Amino acid sequence: MTHFVLSPCLLKNEDGEFNKSIDALNNYYKILCFANEWLTLKLLIHENSLFNNLFGYMPPLEEQTLASFFQANIMPQWKTLIESSDIIFQFNDNDKIGIIDNKYKCVDETECNLIYLCLEYTKDTDVLMFVGEINSNESKVSIASANHNHFLHIVSNPFMEETDIFDNYLNCAESCEDMLFPCIDICREFVCLAYEKKERSSYVRYGDIIARRNGFKKLPYNANHYKEKVPSYRSCNGKFYISLDELHGTFEVFDATKRNAPYIGEYSFNGEHVKNKTSTAETHKFFK
Repeated sequence: MTHFVLSPCLLKNEDGEFNKSIDALNNYYKILCFANEWLTLKLLIHENSLFNNLFGYMPPLEEQTLASFFQANIMPQWKTLIESSDIIFQFNDNDKIGIIDNKYKCVDETECNLIYLCLEYTKDTDVLMFVGEINSNESKVSIASANHNHFLHIVSNPFMEETDIFDNYLNCAESCEDMLFPCIDICREFVCLAYEKKERSSYVRYGDIIARRNGFKKLPYNANHYKEKVPSYRSCNGKFYISLDELHGTFEVFDATKRNAPYIGEYSFNGEHVKNKTSTAETHKFFK
């Protein structure tokens, strides 16, 4: 996967009209921030896309809240994003959109057709698609043409996305160096959910997401592990092992670069070292 696209439902409602809700604009703003700060994928966009001509969407000045938010927040993020985007200029009036899943609400056929033209031009078969609320219940959209089948993997809120669809395309995970949890800032909502419920099932569910989002790869259960049935992971740089403490909602961290992976310490889901516990290397081991 090399690209992501923006669904027209980020800016338009089900009737095809521009959505003037501050919540909708705020969601769009969060997606722009996420793409600029965290994603290694490039935006794929057509020259004639409504997103590429957003000055035409400037809210009326009498709607001061929307206009101010748009100018002060959205436009700077958009200008940053478009500088590193892949913009397609090719256009053919004879090309019509392929067969698209009928569950997906297009809201703007022209814009959907431009996305289709971009995909046909790049021959991308798997693409990330950011969508608005009306398509948030879908997980994947397919567009079929005579030459290709394109699969668009849907994400509505990247800060609450539980699947691993973009885990391998986070720039912080790639350049983690010696950091234990380089992407912890995009996991804050999962941290809150885990500690809000304070249940083993929540610790396992959200602890796995937090580990993966920070570049850790889950290891298969192994009889040589000190805790055979506990979820364990290895960092992307190969320097750390972590085991999930399902009882307290923490990570037990070990040094993967040394023999027998000695114990480093216990860390909360926030990525903070837990210093008020009396855990020792004798009671915390990664290997038997």
